[in-house]
Amino acid sequence: MLEEQPSIDVEKRVEGYTRATDLAWVTRALVARRDEILARWLDAALAQPFHRGRRDHAVADHIPPLFDALIGFMQRATPRAVQPGAPLDDAAILAAAQGHALTRADQGLQPSEVLAEFRLLRQELGRALRHAVPEDAPSSDVVGAELLLNDALDGATALALAALTARLEQVREEFLATTVHEIRQPLTRIVGFLQLAERVLDRQDPDLPRARANLRRGRDAADQMGALLATLVDASRTALGGLVLQPATTDLVALLRETIARLEPDAAERVALQVPRGLQATGRWDGMRLAQVFGNLLSNARKYSAPGTPIDIRLRGDAATVAVSVADQGIGIPAEDLPHLFDRYARASNATEQGIEGLGLGLYLCRGIVEAHGGRIWAESAGRGRGATMHVELPRQTPPAAPR
Repeated sequence: MLEEQPSIDVEKRVEGYTRATDLAWVTRALVARRDEILARWLDAALAQPFHRGRRDHAVADHIPPLFDALIGFMQRATPRAVQPGAPLDDAAILAAAQGHALTRADQGLQPSEVLAEFRLLRQELGRALRHAVPEDAPSSDVVGAELLLNDALDGATALALAALTARLEQVREEFLATTVHEIRQPLTRIVGFLQLAERVLDRQDPDLPRARANLRRGRDAADQMGALLATLVDASRTALGGLVLQPATTDLVALLRETIARLEPDAAERVALQVPRGLQATGRWDGMRLAQVFGNLLSNARKYSAPGTPIDIRLRGDAATVAVSVADQGIGIPAEDLPHLFDRYARASNATEQGIEGLGLGLYLCRGIVEAHGGRIWAESAGRGRGATMHVELPRQTPPAAPR
C-alpha cells in the first residue's frame, strides 16, 4: 500500500495553476459581466428561505468588494505578474469575507446560511466563466481559471467561517462575564434581606412585620435577578440568531394601552397616546415580544427625562405597515452616538456621563425583535438636552421564520 503523500499547500497550488496559463481574458470577461453576476447572486440569495420576506437583509454591502478582491487576486496571477500568494493572505478578500459574515451574523443568519451565500457566489462566477469562454481558449486557461477561483472562494469561505466562530465564542464569553457581574448585586441583596429576616425571627420576641418586610425585599430582588437573566438570555439568543416569534392577530393600540397601564402611576400619567381617527392598527405580530419593545422604549423615555415632562406616542399606518413613535423631552442623544445606539452594550455617552444605570442591551433587544418581525427601528434626536424620538415600523404580516 502506497504511503499517503502530504497535501500541497495553497500557495504552491496557485503557483502551479498559473505558471502556464493566461488569465487576462478571464478577468476581462468577469469584469465585463460584474453587474450581471452581482444581480444574479442577489436574485439567488433572495430566493433562499432565510431571506424570505426580508429583501433588505439580502442586499449585501460586502459582496461587491469581495468580487473586486477576487478579480484583483486573479489579475495578480497572470504569467507576467508576480505570484499572488494565498487568498488567505489577501487583505481585501479578508476584509470583505469577514465583513459579510459578521453582518449576516448580526442579522441572525446561521453559519450554514452564510456558507450557502458563498456557494451561490461561486455558482454565479462559474456560470459567467463558462459563458465567457471563447471557442479557441486553451483548456489549460479554463482549468487554471476555475481552480484559481475555487481556491480564492474556498479561502474567503474559510475566513468567513473563522470570523463567525470567533463571534460565537465572543458572545458566549460576554454572556458569561456579564451574567456573573450583573447578578452579583441582586444576589447579594437577596442574601442580605434573608439574613435580616432570619435574625429578626431568631429573637426571643420576633418582629413579624419587619421579617415580612425583609422577605418582600428579598423577593423583589429575586424578581429583579430573574428579569435580568431573562434579558441576558434574550440578548444571547438575538446575537446567535435564535430569537423565536409566535405571531398572532394583535391590536397594537390595545397592546400600547396595556403597556402604559403597567407603568408606575407617575410615569403612566405622563404618556399621551395619539391614534388617528379610523386607523386600523392590527397585524400578525408576537404581542408579548412587542410589549417588551414598547415597554423598554417607554421605560427609557421616563428614565432619561425629567419627572413630569410629557412622553408622546403617535401611531400612523397604511395598508402594508403600522408605525409607532415614542418621543420624550429628555437628555437627548449626541449625534455621534446615534449610529451605534442599537448595538449590543452600546449606550449614549451623555447617559453614562450622568451616571444613569443601564446594561446597553434594551435597545439591542428591541432591534432584534423588530427586525425579526421584518420591521425596522431607529432613533432621532436634535442633540444633547433636546429630547429623543424612537421610531418603530412594522409590516402588518410578520415574515415566516426561516427553517432551522
